[in-house]
Amino acid sequence: MPVTRRGFTLVELTVSLMLGALAATAAIRLLVGTRRLHDAALARLDVQANLRAGAAILAAQLRELATGAPPDGDLHAMAATSVAYRAVRGLFRTCRPAVGSTVILDAAPLLGRRLPNPTQDELTIYLPDEERWALVDAVGLTVGTDCPGGRPSAAIQVNGVAPAVPAGAPVRAGRRFEVRLYRGGDGAWWIGGREFVRHTGTWAATQPVVGPVTPGGLLFTFFAADQSETADPARVARIGVTLIMVDGDGGTASLTLSVALRNRAQG
Repeated sequence: MPVTRRGFTLVELTVSLMLGALAATAAIRLLVGTRRLHDAALARLDVQANLRAGAAILAAQLRELATGAPPDGDLHAMAATSVAYRAVRGLFRTCRPAVGSTVILDAAPLLGRRLPNPTQDELTIYLPDEERWALVDAVGLTVGTDCPGGRPSAAIQVNGVAPAVPAGAPVRAGRRFEVRLYRGGDGAWWIGGREFVRHTGTWAATQPVVGPVTPGGLLFTFFAADQSETADPARVARIGVTLIMVDGDGGTASLTLSVALRNRAQG
């Protein structure tokens, strides 16, 4: 008997097309959802990386601060959303005792890559007999070979009589710096930093460091050695910092750290 070949009916074709369309739609939705989850995960990882980078920068700066009564202490101004301080840019040591109005440094820095800039840097010298750092007003620098053995030297001229320091005393070169919460021209909130221009007495433009953050995305809390909060720069022993960033989906991520200062104040 001859074999009868039967084709698909219109109803069967319609049902097959509908089922195929539904399967394709489900697959597309699954791919789109997976892509969104992937992008969201990458955004969260990026935010966390930025948070950690910002926290590392702040911790490294704050950890080097010395407390004490101004102007010897490094803290200049304290607020909930900003802190101004003398940031270390170089560390040196004297190679001879100070003479008159001159402090003679070994030209080879212990930290940093350049000699102090008298017009911009603030210099503090450690006084061993008094066990404190003293701020000096540097007005000039002369490069020579005045260190023992003819080694390269940097003679710093100061305003007035130089402190009585022996050879080998540490000398820190720093610049006044402020970390602050600010609103950028794009309307977003950022954590930024700006440097004080000493010879003009003004602040330079703020540069973004971490962000965007929430309107309250930076919070400083200052603690004395007895763990009580304080507004006195001379008593600060520890600084608490909270960072809160926003991600692309409107969510937030936060990080809190606590930084003990280099010479923790007592009381």
